[in-house]
Amino acid sequence: LGLLHTPVAKAQTPSGEIAGTVRDSTDAVMVGVEITVVNRSTGVSRAARTNEVGFYSFPTLPAGTYEVNAQQSGFRRASFSNIAVTALS
Repeated sequence: LGLLHTPVAKAQTPSGEIAGTVRDSTDAVMVGVEITVVNRSTGVSRAARTNEVGFYSFPTLPAGTYEVNAQQSGFRRASFSNIAVTALS
């Protein structure tokens, strides 16, 4: 996987969102990539797949630090640590 974009949105509740678009090294969007987010302090995980435009979203995640993993057959697994989800006070 060439690129995994994981911006963190802030919310007015004690939760936030991790969302992004997965692209390969040629900048083409990747469909059907398995994305997993894991809350580092609780171990709770959620999984989703990218849609037809390479987009994925994990809304209403509890505030905390997450690991994001992306995996698709034929590509090297991509992993991002210490993704902070925060809430506005």
